[in-house]
Amino acid sequence: MVLVESGHIYDIDFDEDTSVLSVTFNDQSRYEYTDVPFGLYQEFMAAPSKSTFFRAEIKGKFPYEKVG
Repeated sequence: MVLVESGHIYDIDFDEDTSVLSVTFNDQSRYEYTDVPFGLYQEFMAAPSKSTFFRAEIKGKFPYEKVG
């Protein structure tokens, strides 16, 4: 888990073994996105705006479930 500075995202985690990206939002809701390429996770972590990157590259593009 990596805490990030973002207007909407609290932390980000990635499991390389399962290709599952976990995103916890500032309201403490957590979602897991499956089949996310490791390279995309790296781009996400390097993005100057995590919220903008999330909306453009992840939201609505990968299967997900709310887990918290």
